Amino acid sequence: MNRILLLIITLPGLYFFPHKSVGQSSKIEQLIQELYESNDFNGNILVAHKGEVIINKSFGFFDFEANQKLKPDHSFYLASISKQFTALLIMQLVEEGKVNLNASILNYLPNYDKGIGKTITIHHLLSHSSGLQEFYEDNEFINGPGFIDSVSKTEMFERCQKPILFEAGTSDNYSDTNYYLLSLVIEKLRGKPYNEVLVEKIFKPLKMNHSGYFGAEKNPIAKLYTRTNGELKPAPSFNRAIGKGATGCYSSTKDLYKWYQSLITNQLLSEEYRNKLWELHTKSAQSEYFGYGWRTHTNGSKDKSDWYSEKGGGPSFGVYNVIAKDYTNTSFIAILTNTDRTNQSNYDTIEQVLKLLDKEKTDNKH
Repeated sequence: MNRILLLIITLPGLYFFPHKSVGQSSKIEQLIQELYESNDFNGNILVAHKGEVIINKSFGFFDFEANQKLKPDHSFYLASISKQFTALLIMQLVEEGKVNLNASILNYLPNYDKGIGKTITIHHLLSHSSGLQEFYEDNEFINGPGFIDSVSKTEMFERCQKPILFEAGTSDNYSDTNYYLLSLVIEKLRGKPYNEVLVEKIFKPLKMNHSGYFGAEKNPIAKLYTRTNGELKPAPSFNRAIGKGATGCYSSTKDLYKWYQSLITNQLLSEEYRNKLWELHTKSAQSEYFGYGWRTHTNGSKDKSDWYSEKGGGPSFGVYNVIAKDYTNTSFIAILTNTDRTNQSNYDTIEQVLKLLDKEKTDNKH
């Protein structure tokens, strides 16, 4: 079943509705409006189909206390979607011959624990197959993330050297630690802080003017909220840049659309190396595999990809984002929110949007 990989993004003030897509765009807007009215959505959504933005809308509030409404060009904390940028920065180094995917991480981080690092490669970090544990403990977030504001770089590096869960390459475990370490590799080889490399290699070339890194914000970021017994309350405040390239970025839907467009051209990376981002590297669930910074969905097929995505959320407080695109690069969807998980999964929302776009494809055959 050829499903569409959607990246949920909002483009400020852009409404391009090809004649044949008017019905689908209005149905998508109605779907999101219903979710908003049932308190299952607060954020921005962008849907692009066949090279046109068919919906670019804001629903709800940038700041509830100030009664400030969202606008399409507002920026949101990305959480784990940040990993996509880190994966591409690593692949640029691979293309330049500065990184070998199959080399031990000790080649690039010689101070890392030799016993743990000797069997872990760059590929294992990128594909969440290293066996490394999270650098944080869940209760540290649940009970208050104050430690994050004071933790030193030395302590963070030590936290990335906990005993492994399994031998590298034998299983999967989604871990921010993988991409934190990749950020250190980038800093070492580029000779600059991660956030500077990010701007130089991605944000500036793509003119992603509403994107950046926590601690170096150039734009106001949507205020984050978490749900307690169904009520929204301001999320705990902490230094979200602590995870570096695993969690530390923010962006807008408009900028994410620019990001998507770069991934279907050779603007930042050649096709040979871009394709590795979506390969079926590590099986993580039925019909889902980890690529490099992306998840590949196969809808039951063992030899064919259908769509690709990444999400941001979890213990990040006040975040539940998803971006996605289809394997034919026909459709792209970006959903950015400043509230945490609701009754409806954003993946479910993507599936509903996909069905509406699939219906257009079927209707246009008649």
